[in-house]
Amino acid sequence: MRDTICYRSLIMKTLPPELSDIILGQKLNCTQAHAFLSQYFGTRRDKTEEEIMQEEEVWRRIGEIHFPDQGVSSSVTFADLCSKQNPLLSDALDELLQTIFDCVEYIYIHYSNRDEERRNEGEEEIDMSAFEDFETLKSNYEVYTRIRGFSPRRFIVDYQDQLYFLCLDVSNLAYEYEDSYEMIALAEQEDNWKIGKFVEMFRHNSNLFVPNEEPDFDPNEYEPEKLKRKIWSQYDEIPEFVEDAYDLLRKSEDSIYISHLYLTGYWIDEVTLSSQTLLDSVTLGIEQLEQEFVDLLPVIGVLVMRYVDNTPLPDNNWLSEETLEMEEDELLSLKQNFREGTVQIIDGTETPYFMTSYLSGFSAQEWAEILVEGNTPSWCFDEQTLTDDNATESFTLSIRYKNLEDWMNSI
Repeated sequence: MRDTICYRSLIMKTLPPELSDIILGQKLNCTQAHAFLSQYFGTRRDKTEEEIMQEEEVWRRIGEIHFPDQGVSSSVTFADLCSKQNPLLSDALDELLQTIFDCVEYIYIHYSNRDEERRNEGEEEIDMSAFEDFETLKSNYEVYTRIRGFSPRRFIVDYQDQLYFLCLDVSNLAYEYEDSYEMIALAEQEDNWKIGKFVEMFRHNSNLFVPNEEPDFDPNEYEPEKLKRKIWSQYDEIPEFVEDAYDLLRKSEDSIYISHLYLTGYWIDEVTLSSQTLLDSVTLGIEQLEQEFVDLLPVIGVLVMRYVDNTPLPDNNWLSEETLEMEEDELLSLKQNFREGTVQIIDGTETPYFMTSYLSGFSAQEWAEILVEGNTPSWCFDEQTLTDDNATESFTLSIRYKNLEDWMNSI
């Protein structure tokens, strides 16, 4: 990524505006252009009025290419329009900011209580200046997004310096104060891993590393290790993590997504599937199923047919007795619809042809083989329990919706 940034910076410095505008306006999407220009221009701190006006002229020119006749005149308006084109990224930034505020509030409450104890004991007070902008920032964010309808990206543009120092100073306090490890350990005992990860991300970034080879599943792994497996399962080339608040504007879209995962514990577009849901669904009608599971049925149908065809399995080994009573032509047509993952329109609603109620019922081990072996989507085992003879007894899988959609479109 740094090579790309250096290359594009060279473009800005050496090419005439009309050529650099074409590259930034036509070769990059609006998110990439906003991230690059934010990186290139940096913060407005200590800049002259003339420098700011020159930057706004560039935003206006590039904005007119991406958003014709919409009056882009600054990074702020560019950010708002860009967010409207990419609601998933906007949602990820919103949840990242909310998580940051939650972490700061947790640390504030902890050290406020600790400070009161120290004062009562006649000890030196804790320097709480790191939090002085916190309440204002949190309140302004609510006004921006909930009341005025602005995007999270616009808020970050306007308050990037305050956010930067809030995250840096609070994570420094949480890392350097004498009982910091105790505070983080207590949070983790309550299954709150966000605090330690917040400190890692914005203080010293020491745990923001994903191995080049897929880590093995370990039932005793800590949450950060599990999250690294989730990242590895979804990306061939691991994006960079966010390391400070400025990176919320400067880093790539996928960097935002993996940083969101790291702090929150889940993908912004995460899809999950458990063996228990699959086992229970065999006896349920479609109206009794969760919508997320119904949306997965075409994918599951494709994978079931690949498993059946490749094994191969005779019909009476996997289809229910009721399904086997169908006419041969009807059954052949049904199985072909399973193979193709097709849907039908019933009462104006897309309804998958495949239903697990057509099946006699696979075991958890068989479902694991169907879903993850061979040419299958890039599922990640979030949870997996094994029997004494190493067969899968239960599992929970997760995947990014984007990757699941890409897989379906590729078959």
